[in-house]
Amino acid sequence: MVLPDDIHNTQGDTKWGIVFVDNASGKEVEHARIGKLPPSAKLVFKVLEANGQMTQKDIIRETVLPSRTVRYALSRLKDEQILMERFNFSDSRQSLYEIRRHGSMAIVA
Repeated sequence: MVLPDDIHNTQGDTKWGIVFVDNASGKEVEHARIGKLPPSAKLVFKVLEANGQMTQKDIIRETVLPSRTVRYALSRLKDEQILMERFNFSDSRQSLYEIRRHGSMAIVA
């Protein structure tokens, strides 16, 4: 897996963020900073952004991070209300994770 260069930015720059954009008007609605999150959470965010809905096992496989690290990253993203956890009807033992979307608003990095 090839990562974008900026995923390795751990200097705490304020350039990291998520912008909620109204799809109809294209205007910025809300801005939530993720600059203080650990690199693992940023990586999990980028993987979910690129692949859409995934299980924890899928995220572990894609990121090659230890399961405990992925659990921590998912927890931090949920705490920041960036991530949404859904019930997996095909395998109730695993949850599905995806980037939170608000009605007609989509999250873009």
